[in-house]
Amino acid sequence: MRIARVLVFCLVAAVLITGCSSSSPEQRLGKARHAYEKHDYHAAEVQLKTVLRKHPDNGVAWALLGHTSLAERQYDDAIHQFEKAKANGQPAAALALPLGRALVASGKYQQALKALNKPEGDSPDHVRALVASLRGDARAGLGDTDKASAAYASALSIEPELPDALQGQARLALQRGDLNSAHAALSKAVSAHPDDVGSLTLLGQVDYRANNCSGAVKRLTHAMQVGAHLMTGAQERSARALLADCQLRVGDTDAAQKNIDALLAADQSNPFGNYLQALMDIRQGDYQNAANHVQATLNVDPNNLRSMTLMAWLRIVQGRPDAAQPFLTRVLAQAPDDMAALRLQAGLWMAQNQGEQARDLLAKAYRRHPDQPGLHKALTDVVAQLKQNHANGEPANAGIGDISLQLDLARSLAQMGSEAAAQTVLSKINPSNDAQRRAVAAARVRIALATGKKADALKQAETLARENPSDPEIQKLLAQSYVATARYSDAAQVLAKAHQANPDDDSLVRAQAALAAKRGRYAEAVDELKPLQSAQPDNTDLTLALAALYARAGQASQGISLLQSAVGRQPKSAVLNQALARAYLANGKAGPALKLIDNQLKSNEKSADWLHLKGVAQLVQGQTDDGLKTLARAADQAPDRPDLALAVAKAELSYGHRQAGIARLQKLRQQSPAFWPAASVLALAQANAGNTDAALAQVTALRQAGRDFDADVLRGDVLRTAKRFKQADAAYARAYQKKPSARLAMAMFNTRRAGRLDNPAQPLEQWLKQAPGDATAALQLAAWYQQNDQAERAASLYQKVLAAHPGAVIALNNLALINAKSHPGKALSYARKAHHEAPGSAAVTDTLGWILVSQGQQDSGIPLLEAAEKSAGKNNPEIRYHLGVALAGRGKPQDRQRAKTLLSQAVAAGLSPDEASHAHQILNRLAGGGGTG
Repeated sequence: MRIARVLVFCLVAAVLITGCSSSSPEQRLGKARHAYEKHDYHAAEVQLKTVLRKHPDNGVAWALLGHTSLAERQYDDAIHQFEKAKANGQPAAALALPLGRALVASGKYQQALKALNKPEGDSPDHVRALVASLRGDARAGLGDTDKASAAYASALSIEPELPDALQGQARLALQRGDLNSAHAALSKAVSAHPDDVGSLTLLGQVDYRANNCSGAVKRLTHAMQVGAHLMTGAQERSARALLADCQLRVGDTDAAQKNIDALLAADQSNPFGNYLQALMDIRQGDYQNAANHVQATLNVDPNNLRSMTLMAWLRIVQGRPDAAQPFLTRVLAQAPDDMAALRLQAGLWMAQNQGEQARDLLAKAYRRHPDQPGLHKALTDVVAQLKQNHANGEPANAGIGDISLQLDLARSLAQMGSEAAAQTVLSKINPSNDAQRRAVAAARVRIALATGKKADALKQAETLARENPSDPEIQKLLAQSYVATARYSDAAQVLAKAHQANPDDDSLVRAQAALAAKRGRYAEAVDELKPLQSAQPDNTDLTLALAALYARAGQASQGISLLQSAVGRQPKSAVLNQALARAYLANGKAGPALKLIDNQLKSNEKSADWLHLKGVAQLVQGQTDDGLKTLARAADQAPDRPDLALAVAKAELSYGHRQAGIARLQKLRQQSPAFWPAASVLALAQANAGNTDAALAQVTALRQAGRDFDADVLRGDVLRTAKRFKQADAAYARAYQKKPSARLAMAMFNTRRAGRLDNPAQPLEQWLKQAPGDATAALQLAAWYQQNDQAERAASLYQKVLAAHPGAVIALNNLALINAKSHPGKALSYARKAHHEAPGSAAVTDTLGWILVSQGQQDSGIPLLEAAEKSAGKNNPEIRYHLGVALAGRGKPQDRQRAKTLLSQAVAAGLSPDEASHAHQILNRLAGGGGTG
């Protein structure tokens, strides 16, 4: 049995089977074959159906008709016709490949695998490779990525440059979010087959996702030129949409307009086509037509944030703020921290003489995200305007059409994934002075950062900083660009130099503190911010920022004292009172928190924020049912606050109400589809419930929304939960390539350890090369070295940590343990320093006591070990082992029974093999009446 060669070969062979007589059926078959080869499928279909009306048992005609339907993408018809061909004598093996294609294309993957399972015999290598690749497509359709990958690999082992298989590998890579692997596979396919439409189209899509518009335009244009007739309507529309978007980004408006026209000619309701046409209209100053096209987009996709934001801006530009308001309300309900929507809304309220409302809106957003670019300035501008109006007795002036607002809009559109729209808005700005020109240039840097073009952003920021060396805002932007590229030391130097030149600029102090906190240097951040807050004790924002840093630095009591003093000065401040309540709760002080909360609820019993805090306090006190009900009441009071509904779901999950939590999250995803934190929590809840496929669907939603980085991180979290450690590690690695961070390095480290994968230390080693000052990562890596018999490397890292943080307890304690045998004097010194820093730590007290006992100082060491054992209780068998050995070694009769009890308990609880062996030896000696050594 042989599989037919492929397409045209199959057609030629089919005709030869019947001979070449002059009878009408044979002539019609010949004409059908000729029409097929010319891509005139309708003519071929007419000839073949004519034959079959008179000769319904002609298997060759059925086979040719099946190929014709397959070419026309009439897959169900093709399947039926191939089955009829088999029933009328055509070999099943010869039809396996085209039938398999039709079945895969129609989503009948199991049937496709069955059809492709026919013996291949001595079929040509090309056919065998195609069959293997098609099996991969079927496996991928069933979600079996491992078997799909193996099938593609099998195809490529037969024909290494087969486009079908390389495309399959690329699609699997894209599903994982691995753009580099997808690009490599498709580049290989295009190199071998420069005119292969499928490879060109997919490579163009990969370039587009990687923000490589020049590459996307090149690939997609070539694909359209050589094979537009081979594309489905959906493929052509997708290619034209991506082309137009990229052409708009690079300024080729004429080419973009041609593709937009083609999109709208095929479907006037095409949402992306209408959105792009709106951008073209804005460039030409035709705002009404732009609004019409944005509305057409919203008719199809009513919850599209970027379209709603753009519509609000257009209505304001047209002088119709009343028409803008509904769109702003919807945007802020789904994305309460969107900068453009916040500025637009604040501007509208200022124009309507509702300045306090505008101030409160921005203040709340600022408290949530104090480092969000532009937010502090927007709040400052509104407050200044209010003060000026109050002093002059004048109504507010919105300023909603000013350049700063348009810059905010451009940045927001870029963050929503519409760089073309951002560039369009920037193109309409006509700066009239140097300050405005700097603002536009700075916006371009921020847009580059928002779209992941870090190198471009840094290059532009460095140029801008050289041109404006004394502008603190520009210097902060340069520091932000350095941080984005993990050049933290350079960022610190820039901020220090800028602060030296501008000592009265408080924002530079805040930026220095934020950078220190980002590097994990919380005590340093406290030291940066404390003098500033002391000089401005009634500055609520500074007080909140310093209190948060105290908490992160392990100085919770100082943070609570700071907030108590602030509340004493401003007793009616809801923000400060809520911060104090949260601080109480974070430190387990539910009693004082509830007293404060109940007092506040007396005057505002329906306050969602205070109800939420009361629910948290009830949970802390163990009132689970009441706490969950109160949290739900808080969420019901503010249906436009998805964060409150998310908090209820998290609590339900944490307290064992898994199904209720998942149901609430699913409802929240439907109500607020752009509230992505809910997608992450839902995915992890589903993964923990064993429903990995449902969890990965949330990853797909993130990726489809253009949030590839978040999708990679969530994919890693889901797969790690499902114990698919190798795949989880790969997902984290892809995310790390996009945005290196300590969190991702730690995730890869923990995943590799849990999955017993190779080289767990490598992610932390790599991260510390980029961020050598990250003490947390260094301590984690050093501990791993220590546990894996690499004491010298561990000691070296601990020493580096101590050089920057002399009081680092973990480093001091572990250096004491490392040096205990080889350098007893050093070990004792380290242990004493560690105990001085943390006298209440059972582990640290145990280390000092054990080292003293080991050096023959039982009288000094045993009281410390007694204190450590009492503090640790039953939770640390090693401490009990140390105390038992010490008591047995002291040799006092009254110590013998206690030593036996402690050692027996330690052995039963679990010790290391060496410790357990030593404990048994001592117990045997004690049982025989002897002592120990």
